[in-house]
Amino acid sequence: MNIQQRELYYIVVQLRPGSGLELTISGSNATGKNLCRRPTTVLTQSSTYPKQGVSFANDGNKRSKARCCSRTADKLPKAWLQVDLGQQFSIKNVKLYFPTDDYWSGVHIRQFYLDVSDVPAKQSTTYQRTRCYTDTTTDTVGPRSIKKIRDIQCYYTARYVIVESHYISPENDPSEGAVLEICEIEVFGCEVGRFGANCTLCRGCQSCDIVSGECVLTGLTKQQDSKDENMLILYAISAVLSMSLIINGFLLVWILRHRTSRRRDVNQEKKPCGTQEIHNTLYQELGQVIGPSQYDQLHSSSLGFTVQ
Repeated sequence: MNIQQRELYYIVVQLRPGSGLELTISGSNATGKNLCRRPTTVLTQSSTYPKQGVSFANDGNKRSKARCCSRTADKLPKAWLQVDLGQQFSIKNVKLYFPTDDYWSGVHIRQFYLDVSDVPAKQSTTYQRTRCYTDTTTDTVGPRSIKKIRDIQCYYTARYVIVESHYISPENDPSEGAVLEICEIEVFGCEVGRFGANCTLCRGCQSCDIVSGECVLTGLTKQQDSKDENMLILYAISAVLSMSLIINGFLLVWILRHRTSRRRDVNQEKKPCGTQEIHNTLYQELGQVIGPSQYDQLHSSSLGFTVQ
């Protein structure tokens, strides 16, 4: 039987002062929540163009008007925007909204890349990041033909999400440097150990696939497993040492008792012999004392008989 699957969509209508009505359409297959809207999430950018601060990239306004977007300053070799989630999260996808009403805005979104890392953008190197996406738009593609909304899959566990560009457009003055314009950035995911649209707890493991919930090993769980393994080894070594100390203690007590017992046996064997010698000596001395005196011997000899 063939079952036709249909995707449900939710339409959210929001009234923003000065912006009018805003419609947001979300599919039921969306995973996680927009982590950028958490109160602990902090956005920063490498530099700021006048009146286009980084807060524009996280204000919920997706109308893609250049004046309502964040923008880095000119004349710099590198431009980046960073989302600090405050801690590690399981990330599913990152959605970027770029300006659509300005020619040069289209130029500025060529050849950017999207990284995740546990080290901030100012300190991290290429080896400390994981690349989720690299834009390969060439200079021959007109700015107005470039896609202005990018939904980028990024199945990683990390704290920082970094959009960066070193691209300098040949259509512009090279001294302008690399420029990055972003109207809105959304990072969808869950806390580590949760999955799915409602961020349900993983079943039977500390970390699981953000979509299916299947248990997987990530850098965090590998680190935890390694820590647990080290603790088990430590416990095993402690147990072996404790048993060794106990056994050695029993052996030492047994040896001491055995030696003490042998000494007692030797002393008991030597004691009768020593007593007999003492008795013999006493008997000899007593015999000398009670035997005939010299006077008796002389007197007896004069009388002609011997005194015994």
